[in-house]
Amino acid sequence: MFRSLAIGAMIPIVPIFMVILPGWYWLSVLVVCVGWIVYQLTTPPSD
Repeated sequence: MFRSLAIGAMIPIVPIFMVILPGWYWLSVLVVCVGWIVYQLTTPPSD
């Protein structure tokens, strides 16, 4: 519940941070996101 609330609160802030933060930060975030997606796709569900 709190996690989804935090994500919902972050969404309007994202464009502001995209302007403030340097490109290397977003590159690292992108790498982490892609890596997480690949991990989810290649790892069978535990249940």
